[in-house]
Amino acid sequence: MSLNKGGRRKKESNVIAEKAEFMRYNPLIASSYDVSPIRVYPELSGVEGFVTYLNLDDDETERKFRSRALWYAIWLYSNDTVLNTKPPENLPDRKLKALALTKFSQDDEGRFDERVVADLMKLEDQDFVIAALHYLRHQKGDIFGEIIICEEQLYEAQRLRLAPVDRSQAARDTEMKKKLRQESKELQLDIRAHWDEFFQDHDDLREDGIDLLYQTLEDRARVNTGGQINGTR
Repeated sequence: MSLNKGGRRKKESNVIAEKAEFMRYNPLIASSYDVSPIRVYPELSGVEGFVTYLNLDDDETERKFRSRALWYAIWLYSNDTVLNTKPPENLPDRKLKALALTKFSQDDEGRFDERVVADLMKLEDQDFVIAALHYLRHQKGDIFGEIIICEEQLYEAQRLRLAPVDRSQAARDTEMKKKLRQESKELQLDIRAHWDEFFQDHDDLREDGIDLLYQTLEDRARVNTGGQINGTR
């Protein structure tokens, strides 16, 4: 906790409120966490996974739960979240804090509901996982774009390396393939580095996240192949 000018400790809630003002999507602006983040921040309607997750069920109670879950995602996965401290707390502790900030109910012993733990903390709800992935991509579109470009370049380099050597130009083609081999290695390292930056320490989200992103986003930009390539993680 920090100290104010009078030397008295500020309440943690006040510190969080002050820091949250600098978040792009400040959850504390909402009148209630039962209200969808999309209603508070209309630009989030461009996050496909958010919209899909919210509209999976028309039941009012279910929609309130899903709205609250999306606010939890904003607390946890925002680039500028107040939970990103230095030194960083471990991920499970940040998840618990995000749940508490989103005011999910707890029993007398401070435990959250089984569904909350399973769906949100353990990421057993694939629809929520996709919503979180799309939110990361919404914030890190530049990084995701670089990944797509690097993978396209890697595919092209691999395609040229697999092309038969022209016997009349054997020396030239062999030298070209040697350069392409080195270029492929460098591109693979770049791709891994970009994915590291994209997911940071959210290893549980990353486990299936790459495949889910590619399955649900049609703009993977497979101009040359129309499909996926392997060995780029």
